[in-house]
Amino acid sequence: MKKKIERGETLIGGQIIRAAQGPSGPTLHVTILNQADMKGKIPAKALTETLPASLEKWYRSVRKVLTSFLETGSV
Repeated sequence: MKKKIERGETLIGGQIIRAAQGPSGPTLHVTILNQADMKGKIPAKALTETLPASLEKWYRSVRKVLTSFLETGSV
């Protein structure tokens, strides 16, 4: 009998996005907080290889939406 796939679960998560004035002009400070239960089935190597890329993809999509908002005034 083949076992079912067991997926990680986000217990709680959120983002804090703050505008700031940097030395080169306006900037954003993005803080991501997540607590996840990975169910003990995901090898550490898989997490270290996939998690940074997925966080970068999320950041780029947020940045795109915020840039669009600043340019057009709408999302």
